[in-house]
Amino acid sequence: MKVTRLESFVPLLIQGADARTFMQGQLSYDVRKLTPLRAVWGGHCTGQGRVQLVMTLLEREEGIVALCDVSSAKELLASLRARIFSSKVSFELLPLAIAAVPGGDALGLVNRLPQAPGECAGSGAVTVLRWWGAEQRFLLIAPEAQLQALPDEGGLQALAWRASDVMDGLPRIFPETERAFVPQMLNLDLLEGISYDKGCYTGQEVVARARRGGVPRRMFRFSANCAAPRPGRPVVHNDAEVGLVVDAAPSLSGCTLLAVVDLTELSAGLSLHGIVGSDLTLATLPYDVPRERR
Repeated sequence: MKVTRLESFVPLLIQGADARTFMQGQLSYDVRKLTPLRAVWGGHCTGQGRVQLVMTLLEREEGIVALCDVSSAKELLASLRARIFSSKVSFELLPLAIAAVPGGDALGLVNRLPQAPGECAGSGAVTVLRWWGAEQRFLLIAPEAQLQALPDEGGLQALAWRASDVMDGLPRIFPETERAFVPQMLNLDLLEGISYDKGCYTGQEVVARARRGGVPRRMFRFSANCAAPRPGRPVVHNDAEVGLVVDAAPSLSGCTLLAVVDLTELSAGLSLHGIVGSDLTLATLPYDVPRERR
């Protein structure tokens, strides 16, 4: 059995008598729907409704486990601790390993294979999560010692996982793009990452207003004949900034990338600021994205 260690994930344990209630106030999706058999995900927002990071929540024997991006782990901890007030909740990093695993191998770890995105299967300290998106991919969450004995397929496969996230239109937040987008700009409303009837959470009023009034920008996938740009690289039309790169990965002909762009400029000649020959070609996503503000 081979696995692909994904060092981009950091597991954070959230526990205490108020853990679930507290996280209900921190995530754009409804944490009441979290069970050992179903993960949830969404945006962790500022009071102004801007996404600080996108996280997945799992329910394991230790408690609620948040999978967040390694580049934002310290900021997440600081943000959560600043919002505790009188809540009985605590946070700590867990010595868990995160890896991609083929479906056939995953079935050897649990008694059934999760079928739908966000569905989980568990056996003891092992959790297998059917990752978000159209492509059938599986994430293994297990104690570090349990994965050390398994062969690691290495960095190339880890890059392939990131490329699949881009192809599936799954957003990530990096330091360069923290607080740059409201959740709808990242298509979280199209990916079951926003609940409009869950009640109050940090940034909820702004997210609700964006639903009523629509958003002027949305995330789309593009291809370009250049090296993969860093997140936060401006997308321009006639030297005017009309969007930002969310994530990117190398491809056979250059790169594929996700970018949030102005809906009014979607059919214009777009390129990446400061990169010669970086004309963008609109590519497909496995879900429909509105092309008009609504």
